[in-house]
Amino acid sequence: MKPKEEKEEAIDEIVKIIQKFKYNNEISEKYKREILDQDKIYD
Repeated sequence: MKPKEEKEEAIDEIVKIIQKFKYNNEISEKYKREILDQDKIYD
C-alpha cells in the first residue's frame, strides 16, 4: 500500500470514531464532563 492510501485509510478510521462518539450522547457527555473538569482551576 502506498503511503497516501495508508494516510487516507487512517483518516477514514478517525472519522468513523468521531462520528460514533458524536451520535452516542452517553459517551460524549461523559467525555465533555472530563474535558470540562480538566479545565477547572482548583483552589
